[in-house]
Amino acid sequence: MSYVIVKYLHFVGILGLFSLLLLENFLVKPELTERKLARIARIDIVYWLTGVLAVVSGLLLTLVVGKSPSFYLSNPVFHLKVTLFAVAILATLYPTVFFLRHLRATGDTVVRVPRAAIMIMRGKVLVLMVLPFLGVLMAMGYGL
Repeated sequence: MSYVIVKYLHFVGILGLFSLLLLENFLVKPELTERKLARIARIDIVYWLTGVLAVVSGLLLTLVVGKSPSFYLSNPVFHLKVTLFAVAILATLYPTVFFLRHLRATGDTVVRVPRAAIMIMRGKVLVLMVLPFLGVLMAMGYGL
């Protein structure tokens, strides 16, 4: 039963990440008021919390309740999946820091959102679409 619960939490984390990232991408524009940036910053905090849920449940699946750790650790598809996720996390830091600078803002001053931050957010959508595919490949034994 613990496997089912952890797997479910992992899916909730993944779906949460994807949903919140799509919401952020929908809301972000090249120019936003400080108030709108503060809203995106709050969404980004929840995004990070769902990311923690996905990572912790993924670690539990890998090391505790899933198949044996050797099943995952010897699989190059698993290494690709973890690497892509790590790169996405590192890339996420730039837009997150930008948004968090405006977390407490309440004004209507217009702020220019760096193009790089927007492009990183768009790229993360692609990465998050590939990760579940790699998970399915692993579950089917590819890479062993």
